Amino acid sequence: MRELLESMLAAEFEVVTAANGADGVRLAKERRPTVILMDLVMPSQDGFSTCQVLRSSLETEDVPVIVVSGQNDEAHRTRAFQEGADDFIAKPFTRAELLARVAAKV
Repeated sequence: MRELLESMLAAEFEVVTAANGADGVRLAKERRPTVILMDLVMPSQDGFSTCQVLRSSLETEDVPVIVVSGQNDEAHRTRAFQEGADDFIAKPFTRAELLARVAAKV
């Protein structure tokens, strides 16, 4: 999924990827991205925990977080927003939808 998102976004945005939530948090603190996209299902640290960590850090508390996930039931969407997500894109999605939602947060 990382490669797919990167290929969809790379022509419009600078893209940096991370292999898991913990690496994503580390990179976000170092690079201070304009927006963060993440799945809820990730190795070592799920998207809920990752969002909590991002929101509790001064370096990343204001960076918009977009969850991109196949976990699209109401409970997962609601919890993602409760943990600090700013938007939720359900899989499957189109490139046009992805670009529009990212552009709205940049």
